[in-house]
Amino acid sequence: MLYQDRLKKWAVVRMSSGKQPVVLERFRSVADAEGHLKVLKKQMPRESLMVVFDRPPVDDVASGPSAEVVPTTDETSAS
Repeated sequence: MLYQDRLKKWAVVRMSSGKQPVVLERFRSVADAEGHLKVLKKQMPRESLMVVFDRPPVDDVASGPSAEVVPTTDETSAS
């Protein structure tokens, strides 16, 4: 997942019966997503639309750098 996509966690999706949800647009804040949702509901009153929090897949989180334990003092220089 690209860095730009990670910044936009909120999405407006269209729910279809028997199909997977379709992401229409992504936003950085929930307020922006809800505002866009109101406009879309006026334009498409028969569609089933909702705002969702879109988190990155587990594979993206697991593929990040692993944590390393680093000592805070240099034991070799202590005398």
